[in-house]
Order: sequence, then structure tokens, then C-alpha cells
Amino acid sequence: LRLFCRVSSLALVYYQGQDESQEVSNEFNIKASNTILTAVTKTLSHFARAPSKTIDMAKHPRLLPLFVTFIRPSSEGIPFEARRNTLWILANMAC
Repeated sequence: LRLFCRVSSLALVYYQGQDESQEVSNEFNIKASNTILTAVTKTLSHFARAPSKTIDMAKHPRLLPLFVTFIRPSSEGIPFEARRNTLWILANMAC
């Protein structure tokens, strides 16, 4: 979980550090960040199916705030699939 949280945080920091002049030159990095966020949230959504893993995920100090950041409307650039996976994870954690 720590690795997933760290990778997601790094991809999110990349999104927040972008400005208009760098957008064209970093198109590959944006696609890579999209892929990373989608893959990480998809993997965590599989973990969220197991009740024992959802307890571990809920106890992690940085994972829930990171999920909230993903689904926040002001978080532009987060892929739709990553947002959907995050909502699915939170729904499973609530059960």
C-alpha cells in the first residue's frame, strides 16, 4: 500500500505542477501519469474486494486523503477511469 500511495502521490504532484507552456513538450509524461493513476487505482480496487484488505487500506494514514484528492471536482486532469476506480474503492471500504 505504501508503494501505491507513493506512486499515486508522485503522479498527482506532476499534474499539479503543469503549466500551459510545458503541456506540449510533456505530452508523453501526461499519458504516462494517466496510465499510472489508472493502473494504481485499478489494482487497489481489486484489493478492496477483500474485507481484510479494506481494513488495512482504511488504516493507512495517507490513502484516504489521496482518494479524496482524486475525486475532488477541482482536480483537473485526473483520468475518468481513475476517478471511477477510486469511487468504487471507497464504496467497498464503506461496506
